[in-house]
Amino acid sequence: MKKKYSSTLFALMISSVINAQEVTMDFLKSSSWNWNRISYQVAFTEDSIYMGTKLSSLGVDAEAYYLSMEPHSKFRDDLVGKSKKGRYVVVKSNESTPSKTFNFRIMSVSDNGISLYCEDVADYNERILSKNDSEKFDTLRFSCSYKELIRKHGKQYQQAFFDRFPSTWYDFERTFNGAFFKNDINAIYKQDFSHDFEKYLNAFSNLKDIDTKEYYRKLIDVTIGMPIQNTPASDMWQKIVATKVARNKRLVSQLLNEKTELQRARFWQFMQQDNRFMQKNVVGNKKQRFIKEIYGRGYGFFDVELVCMTDSLCYYITNCVPKQTPGIEFVVPCRMTEDSCKTDKGIVLTRIHSDKGTILQMYIPEAEKPLRKFGEREPSAVTDTLLMAVAYRNLVSKNMHQREMQHLFFEGFPSTWSEFYAVMISDEYGNNGFRDNADRYIYTFKLLRCIPVREKLRKMVGISIGAMAQDSVSELWRTVVSDLSARYKDELNSVLQEFEPWQQTSFRQFVENKE
Repeated sequence: MKKKYSSTLFALMISSVINAQEVTMDFLKSSSWNWNRISYQVAFTEDSIYMGTKLSSLGVDAEAYYLSMEPHSKFRDDLVGKSKKGRYVVVKSNESTPSKTFNFRIMSVSDNGISLYCEDVADYNERILSKNDSEKFDTLRFSCSYKELIRKHGKQYQQAFFDRFPSTWYDFERTFNGAFFKNDINAIYKQDFSHDFEKYLNAFSNLKDIDTKEYYRKLIDVTIGMPIQNTPASDMWQKIVATKVARNKRLVSQLLNEKTELQRARFWQFMQQDNRFMQKNVVGNKKQRFIKEIYGRGYGFFDVELVCMTDSLCYYITNCVPKQTPGIEFVVPCRMTEDSCKTDKGIVLTRIHSDKGTILQMYIPEAEKPLRKFGEREPSAVTDTLLMAVAYRNLVSKNMHQREMQHLFFEGFPSTWSEFYAVMISDEYGNNGFRDNADRYIYTFKLLRCIPVREKLRKMVGISIGAMAQDSVSELWRTVVSDLSARYKDELNSVLQEFEPWQQTSFRQFVENKE
């Protein structure tokens, strides 16, 4: 009987190995992976697996693993990082069951994903990992490479960190400046390292074993086009680049000669921190905002409702969750007093000041209990584009005052190429799917009739500085800019005089589709 049982068990083991498929370590390392069942992301290095939920953290402590052609009852530390291919991912757990060995059989492999199965993992026996094919910068692999660099200090880890460091100003900006979604979705969810930028930039600055030309080429590529905005991360980057340039001026000149005249101008503009055009109050101007105050009511990681106030109007906006379409619940006149804001519909909004900030309490005098409480919010690209989406909806339905809605739409429309890219082109989570409807928003901007022409042209120029017609959306924007430039030629020439010469050149080259 015992012999028969052993034969059966051996046959099952042989069968399981035959049914398993082979995978290489290079394939596992080629991307980060999404485990959508419980909103996890997974990244592999040569000897470690990093796994973290999008809703709490990314780049958590690693678990050791190795690839094997057969399952192992006990984890073998001597095999970690040695095998370049296998039919099983053998994992050493260090979480709920320390030192326990898990054998994940590779069920299927494709260019877009991998299916793993482990009968010893309760509730989650099967794990289907899909390749992270988003154009969003892969901060999970970046944070993993930093952890590997700090822990192991080898040349290969320096190269891995260097390769995964941002290569463009846009990835740098959204990773270290939190440029687009600040205070609207938690930093840990939106993969924003603005609170932690110093350690990553210091690590990049101290890399010693990277090919010099390769290192300086990335240094220049990240800097070209970077907005002058005096954020802590941008200021630190400027100091790093200035130090590196001083050490190797000849190589910098050689590499810059490979760039266009405009790209060279952008590089030195950022390096010299020339803020004259900002002092003119043109780009990112500080004019009086149409929306004066914003309050939000959150659920989990999101604001689901917003209360936006002008000097005389209160907008109550609902359905603000990403990937859904927001709507205006009501727009009513309001009167500001020291302790409340009363409307003609009997709704009262009272400010409550505390150590934790200002709370807005909404209630109806006849009701026994308050309706809602809203926390004060800082305006950001997400907040503004929510207002743009709401205004667009009402411009189309024509169920609200058109002049008012045009002003609301205009204020919410992006003001810089960074913002335009984030909202209209990027698939960044949190932009409420504007990319899918970008053509509608761009055409609406073109047709605005109630906005003074000079204001409209000023915003149009601000967006187009540094812009590149690299896809259908940016090409559509270029077409609209060309049409408006031709229609308002004299007014545009006057507006352009408010900008620096290099900005005028950048704008005209975008319109003419030259780089």
